[in-house]
Parts: sequence; C-alpha cells; structure tokens
Amino acid sequence: MSHHIYHTEGFVLASHSAQEANKMLYIFTKELGVVHASAQGIRLLRSKLRYSLQDFAYVNISLVRGKDIWRVTNASPVVTRFPNIFSQPDYFAIYVKILTLLKRLLNGEEKNESLFELLINAFDFLETTTAKNFQPLSFECMLVLQILHNLGYGSPHSAFEEYGSPVIWSGEHITSFEPHRSRALAEINTSLRESHL
Repeated sequence: MSHHIYHTEGFVLASHSAQEANKMLYIFTKELGVVHASAQGIRLLRSKLRYSLQDFAYVNISLVRGKDIWRVTNASPVVTRFPNIFSQPDYFAIYVKILTLLKRLLNGEEKNESLFELLINAFDFLETTTAKNFQPLSFECMLVLQILHNLGYGSPHSAFEEYGSPVIWSGEHITSFEPHRSRALAEINTSLRESHL
C-alpha cells in the first residue's frame, strides 16, 4: 500500500540519536505544525540527508506518516533563505534562542500557519535589515512577545499589546519599543513561569 507523501517547509528545532544510525527530529512545519519524525540512517557517512537536517536548519522536507511515527523521505536545506543570519554570530544566537523557545512552547501536532508566517517575516527582516542603530535585543524581545501572544500566553490586557501583535517590521518600530524593553522582559518571564513549561 502506498503512503501519501507530504511536502512542506520547516525549522528543525531539535534532534536526538535513535538506535544505531537514526535520528528523531522535532520539526515545526508550515502545513503540519510540529512533527516528530524519524530519519533512517541519517548518521551514516553515506547518508544524503546527513547535512540537510542539522539542528536549526530551515528545510524543504518530504514526510510519510507511518503507523506510529512520521518518517523523512527527503530533505534539502533552503540555503538562500537566511545566509546572513547564519553568518553573523549575534543574529544566529537570536535565531537559535527563538527556535529553542518554540520547542519549549509547542506541544503536539497542530497546524499554526500564522505563527509560522510570523517567524518567517521576523527572520526575513533580521536577514535583510540595514536599519541604523538596530537593537537586536529589542527585536528579540518583540518577537518573543508576538510568539507568546500568538500562543495565548500572557495578559490579554498587556501594556505591550501593540508590540505583541504581528507587525510590519521596521527599525523605527523597534526603536520605539526600546524604552519599554525592561518591563516587557519582566512580563515575558512572568508569562513563561506561569505556563509551567
């Protein structure tokens, strides 16, 4: 019996070794939400998938749903998507922190295309920004607020609701957020504590 192959894009949030040569991957995909998938033989030197499915990669991926688990049938990195982020340590650190937070917050397979697009828009801005006096920490804080807002964490009457809603990213908007960053960080930490995640 043939299985339907799903083709989607996604972020590899994390992975761990399984059996002798396999890996279990935790992938946030556009069409399927969070997927736990097995990549067979990926740790073998001859594996074609070995370098495509590194942690934090942004990939085109093909998946088949088995009886108990998803399986990766093909994958390729989208190398043209975020080359500047991957080559600038400060930006890459933000990218990794955001994806690590997502792994903590996302549970189960549930499509969330608005969250996926929110990430893509934010990372596209980070990739291409030429804004003078760009504040990476304020960008990171605003993006975390947006993620928490999207997932229903935090106060619905937050003083930072304007910054927690999806925005068209700009240097000016980030600069306007700068005076509020310390209080926003306190609210973020409270939301994360109360989530018990």
